[in-house]
Amino acid sequence: MKTLFLTILLLPSFFFANLTIKDQLVKARVGDYIVTEQGSNYALILLRSVDKDHATIEEITVEKKNIDLKKIKWKEWVESKAPGASSWNAFALHLEKNELGRAYSFLDSQWLVIDNADYFFKELLTMPFQPTRDIERKKVGPAPMPGEMDRRRFWKPQLIYEGKQEKNPEYEVLRAKWQNDKSKLAGCIFELYLDLNKREFAFPYWLEVQHPHFTFKIRAIDSGRGIRSPTRLLK
Repeated sequence: MKTLFLTILLLPSFFFANLTIKDQLVKARVGDYIVTEQGSNYALILLRSVDKDHATIEEITVEKKNIDLKKIKWKEWVESKAPGASSWNAFALHLEKNELGRAYSFLDSQWLVIDNADYFFKELLTMPFQPTRDIERKKVGPAPMPGEMDRRRFWKPQLIYEGKQEKNPEYEVLRAKWQNDKSKLAGCIFELYLDLNKREFAFPYWLEVQHPHFTFKIRAIDSGRGIRSPTRLLK
């Protein structure tokens, strides 16, 4: 299934140690959205519905050439049926069973093949996250010489909310390690940067998957809440 699958599964956030994505997802607000940049595309992720047992997430992908970031108003764009979008998919999540239930493409008017994703989805839902230790945090500038005190400040991603960049964002930084199950993600470190001042907001502003041989990063270029999707609700 051609989609930013990891993005969708990891976006719901939480702010306390030893909690899981599943724990916090049921507390998120319907209508929260975030826009990420990946290669030549933008992807808008929207929390369409949620209750204690189920959630629906929509992902709309659009090529950069079809969007002017200086003029775009994401709420209006989505509610106008996302003109220029290259994909618009919905994912129904069974939180009670820790399963990805169904997936549907609104642009192609067809159900999507999920491909054996249940195992990975269950692991992501139940993987416990903890605060990243200061010694493991990203910092700004070159590392100090041996024996010198590290006085560098912590690195922070940009935080844009409703088209406006916040000057001094504060983040809760959490990480978890994928179990050694011989999969491609075995031993990978997942790290999320979450807005400390909007504890109920559904999505992180930075996602990084760290592995000795590769690194996968997703950054947010905008965010907000209150979008009303014009599509039918996938249950």
